[in-house]
Amino acid sequence: MIKWTVEDRDVMRTLRALPPKLNEQVRKKSIRAAAKPYIAKLKAAWRAERFGGKGKVRRAIASTTKLDGPKRRGGGNLAPLTFGIGVDYAGKSGKGRQRIWHLLESGFMHKGANRRIPGRLVSTRWVEANGVRMARRIQEEILIHAAKLTGGRP
Repeated sequence: MIKWTVEDRDVMRTLRALPPKLNEQVRKKSIRAAAKPYIAKLKAAWRAERFGGKGKVRRAIASTTKLDGPKRRGGGNLAPLTFGIGVDYAGKSGKGRQRIWHLLESGFMHKGANRRIPGRLVSTRWVEANGVRMARRIQEEILIHAAKLTGGRP
């Protein structure tokens, strides 16, 4: 699990100035808006990855990749919100083919060949490349949405 926290002074000041319900609404809306283009990038990364066969599995993984959350964790005005971007194992569009994502990502021990098959780490590399940028984009979205609600004042 990867964790980011918002530590920008302007964002924290803006969030503290909002009423609790609006505060949470702004943060959730910002997460959804900021994550949308990054979900598309992760889907594209899985579609572009090369495996043997016709590509049904990687297309299934790409089609079931989605945003999970944001969910509130704890109490108080600035209770943390958690979210995840990943493969929905119960997703109907993948027809069950996405359920081997963990094997392709992390690798596995092949019993018949008695050797370890390495994982491709597609999602892990994607997080390393895009995680910080996505967190910054969420901070920008928070300021944008808060300004819309407050009439432009911080």
